[in-house]
Amino acid sequence: MRLMEHKKYRVFIADDEEMIQRLIVALIPWDELNLELAGTAINGQEAIDYLMENQADILITDARMPECDGIQLIKWCNEHGRNMKYIVISGYRQFEYAHGALQYGADSYLLKPINQEELIAKLNAIIDKFENTRHIDAADQAIAQNELNRDRMRRHFINSYIYDGKEIPNKEIPSVDFINEEFQMHFDTGIYRSVFFKVYTPQNSDINLDRAMDLIQKEVEDGWKEYLIEYIGCTVNSGVVFFINYHVSDETKLKNYLEEMHETLTRKLDAFEGVRLTIGIGHREYSLAKIKECLETAAYAIMYRFYLPHVSVIDYDNYSYKQTAAGSIWTYERRQLMENYIRTGNDKGIQKLIFDLKLELHQDRDISPVSIVGVLRAAAETASDVLNSVLGGNTEKYNLLGKYIIDVENSENIDSAAAYLEQMIMQCIEIMNTEMKQQELQPIRVIREYIDNHYAENISLNDVADQVQLSKNYVSAIFRKETGVNFLDYLTSKRIDEASKLLRKTNLSISDIAEKVGYTDVKYFSKMCKKNLGMNPSEYRKLYS
Repeated sequence: MRLMEHKKYRVFIADDEEMIQRLIVALIPWDELNLELAGTAINGQEAIDYLMENQADILITDARMPECDGIQLIKWCNEHGRNMKYIVISGYRQFEYAHGALQYGADSYLLKPINQEELIAKLNAIIDKFENTRHIDAADQAIAQNELNRDRMRRHFINSYIYDGKEIPNKEIPSVDFINEEFQMHFDTGIYRSVFFKVYTPQNSDINLDRAMDLIQKEVEDGWKEYLIEYIGCTVNSGVVFFINYHVSDETKLKNYLEEMHETLTRKLDAFEGVRLTIGIGHREYSLAKIKECLETAAYAIMYRFYLPHVSVIDYDNYSYKQTAAGSIWTYERRQLMENYIRTGNDKGIQKLIFDLKLELHQDRDISPVSIVGVLRAAAETASDVLNSVLGGNTEKYNLLGKYIIDVENSENIDSAAAYLEQMIMQCIEIMNTEMKQQELQPIRVIREYIDNHYAENISLNDVADQVQLSKNYVSAIFRKETGVNFLDYLTSKRIDEASKLLRKTNLSISDIAEKVGYTDVKYFSKMCKKNLGMNPSEYRKLYS
C-alpha cells in the first residue's frame, strides 16, 4: 500500500462515453493510491477549456473523440506547458492510433475493455515517476527550466519573425547580437537559408497532417544539428518550415543530408496514404536581416515543381525563370470575359477561356512558376469578386478563394492548378444560381407568413406587396409562378382550411367561425365552403365532427 505522506495527485478523465467515465472512476482505488478526481469531459475541447483554468497531474483520455481527439488534447497540453502524465485509451481497432500517441508524450495506453489491475499498474508507474522527479537535485531542475525558457523564447522568435499563424510577419530585423540576447539564440556569421518541407495530400482527403508534420520536424531536427550553427522550425498549414544558419564549408554536407532525408521521410510517410513530400531550399543569404527573403524563396522553390515533377529537393538558386506581372497575362479583356461568362452561366465560354489561358502558360517555358500561380490566383480572385458582387458580399461561408489557394498548393503542374480554377468557377456559378433562387423565393416566404398570420383580417394584394416592398403586379406574377395559384385563391384556401378545423373541433356557431377566419358575410362564407369543401358548413360539421 502506498504511503500516505506523498502528494495527492489530481486525475482528469476525458471520454465521449459517460459510461466509460463512470467505469474508470469506479475502478480506481482513489484513497489507496492517494489520488483525487479533478474532473471529467466528453471531448478534448471541453478538457482544454477546463485545463486552461485548472490544474491536473494525470490525464486519462480516449484516443478518438469528437471535436478534439486524445492525441490533439495531449499535443495541446504539451504546447501549453502542462506538466502532466498521460494514459490513452482506445478500442482494439484504434490500437495503432493509440500506440502512435506514445510519440506525442503519452506514458502508456490501455485497450478497451479496461482491466482494473492494468489500470492500477499504470497509475502506480506514473505516480512513481512523479515521486522520482521530486528528488532531482536543484541543478538538474535549473537546467530543465532553462531549456523550457529557451523553448518559449524560440517560439516567441517564430511568432515575431517567421510565421504568426497566418503569414510571414513583415518586421524589420534587429542586429544578430540583439536577436541572440533577446531570444537566447546562437546565430553567427555564415549562410542563412530557409528549407520548406512541403506535404501534399490527395484532393478531399481527411488525413490529419499534424502527426505527419510532427514526424517530419522531429526527424529533421534529430539529424542535422551537426551541420548547423543555429536553426529554428515551425509547422505551417501545409508543411514544416525551417530557418537555418550554417558555415559555408558545410553546404555540400547539408545538401547531401537533405537528399537522404527526403528518402527517409518518404518511407516513413508511407503510413499516411497518398501523402507526398517535396523539399524547397530558399535563396542563399548572408544576413539575418534577409529572413523574409529566405522564407519566401523557399516557398517559390516549391512552386518550381510545375517544371520539375521528378525533382525531390529543389534549390531556388539552381534555377532562373522570368518574373511576369499577372496583369500582362490575366488581362483586362480576359477579366471582362470571365465576369460575363460567370454572370450568364456560360460553361463553355469559361472552359475555353481557361483552356486558352493554360495554353499560353504552357507555351512560355521561361515564365516563373511563381508568376503562373499569380496569374491563376488573379483569375480566381476575379471569380470571387463576381460572386461577392452578386451576393452583396455574403460569401464568407463559402471561402472559395481560400480553398482554391490550398488546392493550388497541392497542385503538381499547370494542368491540375487550372483544373482547380475551373472547378472553383463552376462552384461560383452554382452558388450564385442557388442564392439567387433563394432571393427570389424570399418574398414568397414572407407573403405566406403574412397570410398565415393575418388571414382573419381584411387583407389585400396591396397589403402583402407592401410587406415585401415590391409592386402589386410583380408580387402577383411571382406568387402564381412559385405556388401555382393566385393570391386570392391561396388566401381563400387558408381561411377555409382553418374554418374546417373549427367546424370539426369546436361548438362555435357558423357565424362566429366565419368571423374568425375573415368573413363578415355568412352567406358568402357558406358559398366558399361549398366551393372548396363540396358542402356547406352545417353539412360538413354533421359529417366530420
